[in-house]
Amino acid sequence: MSIPVPNLDDRSFVELVDSARDRIRQLDPEWTDLSVHDPGIVLVEAFAHLTDLLIYRLNRVPEKLYAVYLNLLGTAVYPPSAATVTLEFTRAAADGPELVVPRGTQVSPPPAVPGVALPVFCTLADAVLAAGATSVTADAVDSTPVEATLLGVGTGRPGQIFMLPSAPAVAGPGLSIGIEVPAGSPLASGEAVLVDGKPFRFCREVEAFADAEDGEPVVRVDRSSGTVIFAWWSERGGTDSAGPGIAPVPAVPAPGAQVRAWFRSGGGERGNVSAGTLTVLRSSLPGMRVSNPAPATGGRDQEPLDDALRRAPQDFQSRDRAVTGRDYEVLAARHGGVARAHALTRRDVWSFASPGEVEVVLVPHVPVSARANGGVSLDQLAAQARDDVRGEVDRYLRDRATIGATPVVRWALYKQVLVDARVVVRPDEDPVAVRERIVRRLGEAINPLPSGAAGSAGGIGYGFGFGRPLRASNLYRAMEESEPGVQYVERVRLELDKVPDTDATSLIQAEGQAGTWFVAQGDTLFRTTNFGDGWEACAEFAGRERALDRSVPPGPGIGHDASGHGRGGDGCR
Repeated sequence: MSIPVPNLDDRSFVELVDSARDRIRQLDPEWTDLSVHDPGIVLVEAFAHLTDLLIYRLNRVPEKLYAVYLNLLGTAVYPPSAATVTLEFTRAAADGPELVVPRGTQVSPPPAVPGVALPVFCTLADAVLAAGATSVTADAVDSTPVEATLLGVGTGRPGQIFMLPSAPAVAGPGLSIGIEVPAGSPLASGEAVLVDGKPFRFCREVEAFADAEDGEPVVRVDRSSGTVIFAWWSERGGTDSAGPGIAPVPAVPAPGAQVRAWFRSGGGERGNVSAGTLTVLRSSLPGMRVSNPAPATGGRDQEPLDDALRRAPQDFQSRDRAVTGRDYEVLAARHGGVARAHALTRRDVWSFASPGEVEVVLVPHVPVSARANGGVSLDQLAAQARDDVRGEVDRYLRDRATIGATPVVRWALYKQVLVDARVVVRPDEDPVAVRERIVRRLGEAINPLPSGAAGSAGGIGYGFGFGRPLRASNLYRAMEESEPGVQYVERVRLELDKVPDTDATSLIQAEGQAGTWFVAQGDTLFRTTNFGDGWEACAEFAGRERALDRSVPPGPGIGHDASGHGRGGDGCR
């Protein structure tokens, strides 16, 4: 069957007529004859028929118009994100002089398939290799810097539009738009930069021109399409007669003034290369070798148009202010390094939390190409859970939170599950092939990341929800109902990676927090918030066995070891 298309307006002819009759009874009680013989009702039915035809046409609005309407509302496709990595530069001679690896040094993997574009990583800052040292590290990003490129010249009119070359520009900081200012204009220190002897004043990037100060140059940039838009009104619009309550007037490029851009292009999932892959120096550094001890992370392709069309209604509801929990989740998921987000009021789960704290739990984005058998490992999630991404999301939410609300952003905690099942395969099926398909379905199902196949796994996976228990019945559906080669599933058993057992010691209750208990076993501290129905490992003590201190007074503290030192941080509250 075809995919059902929802109607923008589902009112029928009869509902329109009934609604008009109800309105007549409210506005004109003396109009008592509402039958089809009344001339007024004849007109009502005639207009209802015309309205019904308009609704019919409205419900067939093409997708192109839908995209145009979203553009008018400010919805844009998310730009690509660039992968980052730490490079190690090594020289053979141990007694060499001091050497500088300059900013912008380019490194790439060796060519593999002819004609396939390779990621090119550029260092972000100078790295100084001291005299006598053999190696130095430098941070690099998979993008090409574009420095002071000329976009055009201004006209002095409001609403000027320019285009970035080499679009799209990667998400995140590093994009600046500069307007040429007349020589001799008073400028604060650091407010302008010289290009070819001409001073350029940087514009502040805003999401809405209403955020501009009076006379401040502001700009909106669509990184995906490369569109640079200046305000639709200028300081030349006449401020002498402006009275109280008039909106601030931003500055726009003057007639003949150059407009230049600094940004980075490139990015994408192709930059998520494995460790030891970046070995080709594209810049001249004689006697130096390069490699990446750890894999590159953070690369993400530009958002597909279909995904942008699906998220647009939710994006429109939250816009640029975080009020409800859903607003926090939508705004946090705008970051290219975040796959999912979950917001909750801390006071609802932790009685000692400060008033107004909103905890936002993030799941990092892991490229689909890096997922083995449809699943994802804890090492992959940990590698993508970068602290700079968490910090950017935290600052973004704090700027948009309501007065009195304090976002607390952290990465999610996970439980690793082992599925032990006995599956009987049909006689005419290949057991090895059926086993591979079942393992892939289980990997897609027991997965905190968005996945199109997760929905076919019996309602688990991406749509399963944060903190909900995983039950064997879900896995029965994933293995038996979704796999035609399975005759029946005889047994399913779930085992967690880290749980306390009968050897656990120092079981104490968190006073003032109902249902919360702590237990120490070996070098791990476990916690339950549901009277022992489920446990999670929330802190480790670096290989040293610890016992919980029962003398700690109740309060907003967490578990304490025998030395009295609190442990756990965001992971164990």
